[in-house]
Amino acid sequence: MLEHNRWNFIADRLWCGQTQVPASLLLNLTGDVSKAKKLSYYRIKSALALFTELLGCFFITWGFSTSELMGVLWLGLMLKISGSLASAYWQNKSGIIWNVALQTHLKDLTTYAQEVNAYLADQGCSESEIQALHFLSSDVYQAELNSYQRARLQNIGTPVACGLALLLIGQPISAVIVLLLGLCSFPIGEYFFKEHVFRNESQLRLGNSAKQTEYLQHIHNQHLAFSLRINALSQLPLVLFGVRFLFSGPAQLLSTFFGYTQGLVGLTGTFAFQKARMVSQKTTKTARHLIDVLSSSAFLLTPSRWHEHCSKPEKNLVPSNMLVNGVELCNFTVPIKNGDEHCPILLNGFISSGGMGVLQAPSGKGKSTFLMGLTHLINHDGDVFFIKNAKRENIHFFSKEELSKKIFFFRSDLIDRSTRITDMFKEVLIIELISDYQEMNRKFGTELTELAWNAADNLIESEIVNLQKGRKSAFPYQMVSDLQQMRQNRQKIVASYLAKGQGNLASPNIYPERLYITLSAGEKQRINCLLALVKARIKKECELVILDEPLTHLDKQNVQFQMNVLKQIQGLQNPPALLIISHHFVDELSEQFHHIQKFSF
Repeated sequence: MLEHNRWNFIADRLWCGQTQVPASLLLNLTGDVSKAKKLSYYRIKSALALFTELLGCFFITWGFSTSELMGVLWLGLMLKISGSLASAYWQNKSGIIWNVALQTHLKDLTTYAQEVNAYLADQGCSESEIQALHFLSSDVYQAELNSYQRARLQNIGTPVACGLALLLIGQPISAVIVLLLGLCSFPIGEYFFKEHVFRNESQLRLGNSAKQTEYLQHIHNQHLAFSLRINALSQLPLVLFGVRFLFSGPAQLLSTFFGYTQGLVGLTGTFAFQKARMVSQKTTKTARHLIDVLSSSAFLLTPSRWHEHCSKPEKNLVPSNMLVNGVELCNFTVPIKNGDEHCPILLNGFISSGGMGVLQAPSGKGKSTFLMGLTHLINHDGDVFFIKNAKRENIHFFSKEELSKKIFFFRSDLIDRSTRITDMFKEVLIIELISDYQEMNRKFGTELTELAWNAADNLIESEIVNLQKGRKSAFPYQMVSDLQQMRQNRQKIVASYLAKGQGNLASPNIYPERLYITLSAGEKQRINCLLALVKARIKKECELVILDEPLTHLDKQNVQFQMNVLKQIQGLQNPPALLIISHHFVDELSEQFHHIQKFSF
C-alpha cells in the first residue's frame, strides 16, 4: 500500500521500534487512512514534545549557573513543563485511537470466541497470543502510555542536554561525567535487558512451572542483590556533588547538582524501565501477529477484506423472479479442515419467511465454522440472498453493520458473568420505551442517556445507590429519579416477556434481575429463543434467525412451550426465516412444522 511509504508512516515505524504497534497496522485493520495518519502525526508530535523537554533541561542547567540568567532558567522551566505535558497528551491521544479501533473491530470475534481461537491456532498464533486477544485493546493502550522509545531517548537525551550546558558554562569535568552517564545508559541498559530481565523472567517462569520453591528463593535473592546495587547507584549524584564541592567550592553548584542528578536519573531510569520494555515488546509482538492474521484472507474482519470479498464478479447476480420472501443459499461453501485434508461444506436451499430450515450437524463436523461463514466472519464461496417483495438482494451488497441487523444469532456461553436477564433485552427496551429514552435525552443529553440505557443493570443499580447516599457518581444527582424510573419500567416489560414465555420462564425463580449465568442450560435455551422472538418482532429488518439446539436440556412440557415460541416467531407480521441447528430433535420439529427445508453435511 502506497500510504505505508509516506514519510509520516516511515517516521512512525522508526519511533515505534519493537515496543509500539505502528500506524500502518491500524490502516490494515481499519482501512481508515485519515485515522492512521492522525496516529502517526500524534507520535511525531510526541517526539517533538520530547525534544522540547530536553531543550528545557539544557536551559535549566545553563540558567542555574548564575542569578543573572534568571530569564534563561524560566525559559527552560517552561520548555520542560510544556514538553512533558504535551508529550503525555499526545501519548494518551495515540492510546485512545488504538483502544477504540481494537474494541470496534474485534467485537465481532466474541460471538465465536472458541472457534476463532482454534482458527488463530491453525494460523500459527501461540496460546498466550490467543489469550491476549481479550485484553489487547487495553494492553496496546498501556504500551502507548509507557512508551519505551520515549523513555530511552529521555534517559539518554536529558544527561546529554545537561552535559552540553555544563560545557557551555565552563565546567568540562562535570560535563564529561554527565555526558558519560547519558551515553552509557544505552549500552548498559541493553546489557541489563538481555542478560538480566529476559533471563530472570525465564527462570521465574520455569521455577513456577516446576514448583521448585528453593530455586525460586535463590532467584529472588539474586534479584534482591541486583536491586540493592541499582539503588546504591542512584545515590551516586550526592557523592559526585560532594566531590565537586570539595575540590571546586560553591561556584555554580546548582548547575552541577542538577546535571549530576539528571544524569543518574537517566541511568537508573534505563534500568527501571526494562521491565516495562519487555511487557511492551510482548504486547507489540502479539498485536502485530494477531492483526496480520485477522487481516489475512482467512477472515472478513477488516474493511479492505470485506470490500475484496464483496466485490468479486460472481456476487453480481441477476434479480430473482421469485414471489416468495425468504433466504436462499446458492452454492454456499465454507472450507473445513479435517486433519491434513480440506473438506468444504456445500449447501443449496431456500427457507421462506416464516418457514423453517433445519441443519443436521453432528458435533465436530464443522457446524461452528459454517456459522462463522454464514455470518461473514470468515472467508467462503457462494452466495446468500434475501428475497423480499420480488427483489433478490445479495448478502454481499450490504455493509457489515446492515448485515448484523438482518441476521440474529446468539451464543449464551459468552455472556458476561454480571449480565442479568434484563441486560439481554437492552437493545429492544430502548425501542419499547422510546418516550422515556427521548425524555431523558432531552433533560440530560445524549452522552449520559446512552450511558444509562446501555450500561449493565447491576452498575446502574450501584450508581443509584451512590447518588442516594451522596457519593460520587458518573451521573448527576438530578438524574436519580429518571434512572430509577428507567429500571422499573424495563423490569416490568421484561417480566411481561417472561410471563408470556410460559413454562419454566413463568416461574417465580426467573425474574428480570436474576443473573443469566445462574440459569440452568434449559432455562438459558428458553431465554435465547424468547430473545429471538422479541427482537424479530420489534426490529423489523431481521431476515434470518439462527437458533443452535433450542430444544436441548428441556423436559417434554418445556419443549412444547419452546415450540410455541418458534410458532410465534413464524406468526409475526413480517416473520424472518428460521434456521434451526439440531441433531437430536429433527423428528419432533417435523411433526409440528410443515415444509421444513432440511440441510445436512
